[in-house]
Amino acid sequence: MFSSVVVLLILFSKSNFARELIATHILFRHGERTPTMLYPSDPNDVSFWPNGLGSLTIRGKFQHILLGQYFRERYSTLLNSTYVASEIFVRSSDYDRTLMSAYLTLLGLYPSSKINISIDHLIATNTWPENLPWQPIPVHTVPKSIEHLLGMSDCAYYSALVQQMHKSERIQNISKEFQDAYNITPSWVTPDILRQLKYISDISAYHLMFMPEINRLRGGPLLRDILENTEDLILNKTKGRKVKVYSGHETTIVAILSFLGINYPHQPPLASALFFDLYRQDNHSYGIQLEYLNMTNGRVAHPIQLPGCENIMCSITTIKRLIQDRLPKDMDKECQIQIKNGK
Repeated sequence: MFSSVVVLLILFSKSNFARELIATHILFRHGERTPTMLYPSDPNDVSFWPNGLGSLTIRGKFQHILLGQYFRERYSTLLNSTYVASEIFVRSSDYDRTLMSAYLTLLGLYPSSKINISIDHLIATNTWPENLPWQPIPVHTVPKSIEHLLGMSDCAYYSALVQQMHKSERIQNISKEFQDAYNITPSWVTPDILRQLKYISDISAYHLMFMPEINRLRGGPLLRDILENTEDLILNKTKGRKVKVYSGHETTIVAILSFLGINYPHQPPLASALFFDLYRQDNHSYGIQLEYLNMTNGRVAHPIQLPGCENIMCSITTIKRLIQDRLPKDMDKECQIQIKNGK
């Protein structure tokens, strides 16, 4: 639950000005996946997962078709009903599950035919349709070694900070509190154990990004990209591009929320999404409204009032004042910073 500092609201801005949605930036987490690793005594080896470790399940694939359908409902007045290359740009981290999540979301957003598919039946039977309508829409990525926008695969400074955080008294105390939930075998799993593991997962994601320097490095590059794109949109430099979509991970969402000062200890659900909707008001000002679809297969995104903003609709000027000084300027240089004497 959000803290008293940041209130999750279902009301819109108090402003009396009429407003027009002119663009958006969307960040979503990939869908349900297979395990990324096996525990030492796991009776099932990698061959148990036909598509490999860390890959989308059939359920995960449908989660993103449904997410794309929600985007179509949400942005029906912003996007053309058929794909127009100049309107939308999609960026993904270089993982199979995020790339596939992006393609499947686009399938839901831009179906190429009117074929009706019973998604609930297909999920229940764990089957993939042979006649799925499809059209090629580009998804852009960069190699993991130079990824700073949606991941931190090769940043020595960030890795050192994460190791430091894991050794901190804060994290050690959490580990001790729940050590009985570790190293269990499947036969011992009970509903209570599952609740404990869910809680551990939630708070571990949050506490990892609690350190300001970690969430600055992890969330800052993406927020800089969103802010710069927004300014270009306002100045009409983007030549009609109204939507930019980022396919990332739960840590990407947590880093953004933590950077913005939103106190919400949780692990973002599968196929959850953040929306940075850009509005033009009739007093010739511009503002961003942040909304969070914090439920798998959800259909209601909740507005979030950013700390430091008077209303849910936050002016671009205010957002720049709140975050610009913390945004990393040169990630290549920052990743070379050395931690001295454990500090």
